[in-house]
Amino acid sequence: MSWIHSSTTRNAVFISSTERAAVSRIGNVPDFPALADRSLFVAQGPDYVVDVFPDSRFRHELAEHALAGQALTPEEQQYLSRLARPIWLLVESADADVLATVEGRYGPAAFHAGPLFVFHVVG
Repeated sequence: MSWIHSSTTRNAVFISSTERAAVSRIGNVPDFPALADRSLFVAQGPDYVVDVFPDSRFRHELAEHALAGQALTPEEQQYLSRLARPIWLLVESADADVLATVEGRYGPAAFHAGPLFVFHVVG
């Protein structure tokens, strides 16, 4: 977490896998935003917390596209731009082909430790 604190602004948003976002040791606050003091772009259930937002499905699909290294649609790019915040992609335990695709799209990882890679997307 020290790299996140020293290298990103407090208004940064991190796109990560919803499986990773769901990890919560205490209560219903996922560990990442609690420890990093940064926002997650998507989270996983419970449904009554996440699915009440009309853009929930869109955000999940956008996250899946970004994490796979796929080109974002113009609508997805516009959505991220409208947030007017720095957007980072948190890739964990991806296979070599996926990492190569993500690096081809976003450039080399800004941070790497073990199976964790962080890429700057926008902002």
